[in-house]
Amino acid sequence: MPKPVGSGCWRSRRERSIEVSMTLTTILTVLGLVLIVVLLPVVLKLWRDDRQRVAAQKEAEQALLKQVEEQRAYVIESVRVITSAMRDGQCELTEGCLRLKGLLDNTFPELLQHPDLQVLETVWQRTEHIPRKEAFKRLELKKRRVHWKAMDEMEAELQEPIQRAVSHLQAQRWTT
Repeated sequence: MPKPVGSGCWRSRRERSIEVSMTLTTILTVLGLVLIVVLLPVVLKLWRDDRQRVAAQKEAEQALLKQVEEQRAYVIESVRVITSAMRDGQCELTEGCLRLKGLLDNTFPELLQHPDLQVLETVWQRTEHIPRKEAFKRLELKKRRVHWKAMDEMEAELQEPIQRAVSHLQAQRWTT
């Protein structure tokens, strides 16, 4: 006698398809869970590494900002000391102008555009040919005297604009 449909090995095509589909779904679900379990530590490590990188970058930026602020504060204090020394006659005007120009050029270049401070550029250009520091000291005395004379003449000619520049810098409201 024939077996009834749906029992034993005589299952219908639809029943077999559902069973295969459920088996495939189960396998894919298990495979997905295994992938999640395997990949989760990798994702967490990458996330932690990224957080650490961002924190280190932020810390480096803050350190750089602090360094820039300290440098600006140093320049401001140097400008105050130099202008005070120039005002009190403790620093030659030419030397003071050259130092101020160097400091402002690198830290506050926009200040050099002010008409009162353009004399610093003038002094710089007119003394460009004169050796600086140790090179000046190594010159023969006769050559140094020639340069000193030229600097004295320039200082006498530019004394008023230089004093205006000194006054302008002393009155400057500095922001760091």
